[in-house]
Amino acid sequence: MANEDKATRFQRLRRRATVAAVGSCGLVLGLAWMAGPPGWASVSASAGSLAQLGSLTVGALGLLLLCAVATFPATFFRDAVLTRRYGLLRERPLAWIVDWSRHAGVNVVAGTVAVAACAVLRWLMEDAWWAIGGMAVAAAPFAAGRLLRVESRGTPLAREALCERLTRLLGKAGFPGLGLFQVHVGERTRVASAAIVNAGRARYVAISDTLLADHTDEEVEVVVAHELAHVAHHDVVIAQAALAVHVAASLLGAEVAVRWAGPIHGVMAAARLPLALLTTGALFLLLRPLSLALSRLQERRADRYALTLTGNGPALTSVLRRLAANNLVEPAPSGLTVWWFHSHPAAAERMSGCGPVDSTDGGGAAR
Repeated sequence: MANEDKATRFQRLRRRATVAAVGSCGLVLGLAWMAGPPGWASVSASAGSLAQLGSLTVGALGLLLLCAVATFPATFFRDAVLTRRYGLLRERPLAWIVDWSRHAGVNVVAGTVAVAACAVLRWLMEDAWWAIGGMAVAAAPFAAGRLLRVESRGTPLAREALCERLTRLLGKAGFPGLGLFQVHVGERTRVASAAIVNAGRARYVAISDTLLADHTDEEVEVVVAHELAHVAHHDVVIAQAALAVHVAASLLGAEVAVRWAGPIHGVMAAARLPLALLTTGALFLLLRPLSLALSRLQERRADRYALTLTGNGPALTSVLRRLAANNLVEPAPSGLTVWWFHSHPAAAERMSGCGPVDSTDGGGAAR
């Protein structure tokens, strides 16, 4: 019970920090909307479309930088201070700040490019740009996987007995020939995980050294079986298709908002950008529980698939309990918390479902 109390407290503090980060970004956008663009970013309506696009791009860069700075305190507390205080993070705060700076820079640049691309789409296809934008966001990870080579595989899995067990599992599931790799994350975190990497030509099983260090071969096997379910049922493709609808609906809301603010001729003026970003973000957050519900549905199905494929309910129950304790997963959150924040079912619910299942439910060589 002591560990459950610790996990509940940790997750509650994380949620508060997340709300603070989102709120600080919303505050920046709201203040920017009320204040209007600075003089150097203003372009008259009579200016050419390229000048308006340049002004919009500069405005997007500035707003996204401000949002990154505004969210930093809450993000630092959540992902560096809190996780280190509770023993999940082993990385030093300075190293975390360096990593955050790199990722924030990439996100700001990518966001600026996305804003400029949406502006061009709206200029060329005013009535359908939001739908195309949603599809583009959903397709981007697949395009990146095709274009970029995945180099960081870790080292080949060296535990012979486990390799044999997992090789049999992959064959039974209909995915023979996938490589087995150990990913070294123990110097940075104690969080244990596994994944099936399927990016372009790179297809392999990645298992964290933290999972291998603290769990039996049977437990690792059911974790890998769970991850295979996501490939077998095309969960990533389904999730990205749902994301396309999610983003498109949010962009459509932004279109309605900027039209409400007045007519637009040519490229959208930079003065409308804070309203567009604020509306997009607000609608994305309001619709997010539907995406989370889909994710929880997929996770329940993956648990059933792992049970069917391995026939090892005790191992699944054991690993769920141990992973929940190790990763400080809240054991029995409220329904409202699950609805707004959780991509996985509650740990108690998952463990209660580890009884016998029908052998036809999701196992075999399903793809």
